[in-house]
Amino acid sequence: MASITVALLALSACTINIGTGPGAAEVPVTADGSAFSAGDFMFAYMMIPHHEQALEMSVLALDRSTEA
Repeated sequence: MASITVALLALSACTINIGTGPGAAEVPVTADGSAFSAGDFMFAYMMIPHHEQALEMSVLALDRSTEA
């Protein structure tokens, strides 16, 4: 769980260059200067169990695989 928390904190520091030319969308910035919303946080938070299940499935696939 700690590694997931660290990953989320690291990802929250990442930025995406979406362009600055004509027609480029602006990233909304909240009052505290962050470029993500509560909805963005909730989405990432809700994805944690989803990705935990994917890791569990990967381990099961490796354990049960008959291919080398």
